[in-house]
Amino acid sequence: LHLPAMPLGKIGQFFGRKRSKQAEAPIPARAQPSADDTTLTAVHASEDTIQKLSLKEDELSKKIDDETARAKNAMRNKDQNLALLSMKRKKMYDSRLENIMKQKFQLEGLKISLWKVKPSQGMLSTLRLY
Repeated sequence: LHLPAMPLGKIGQFFGRKRSKQAEAPIPARAQPSADDTTLTAVHASEDTIQKLSLKEDELSKKIDDETARAKNAMRNKDQNLALLSMKRKKMYDSRLENIMKQKFQLEGLKISLWKVKPSQGMLSTLRLY
């Protein structure tokens, strides 16, 4: 575990923390990725995020079904407080599920627009060569 270098103030001197040599080294410059690479990485990142959101969506759907069953069972046993709590939890899960569905929809639109941009970037780069 490497802790970041901290300025030596009174607290740093008290604990005897010294600056690391690694923090003093200059940060090397990175080469700029091409437009195609950044587009592809953005598309892959959005696909990964969509996949994670789908997993959360499935999990929330299962929780909603569980809460509905719990509320029905509570009403059969004439426990209105438990049924009300279960329905409130179900409503909370429904709102989360709705937000996740909106996020997925926006990411799908972003992915489609990125795929549309990719060919035009390729044409622009070939036009710059001439």
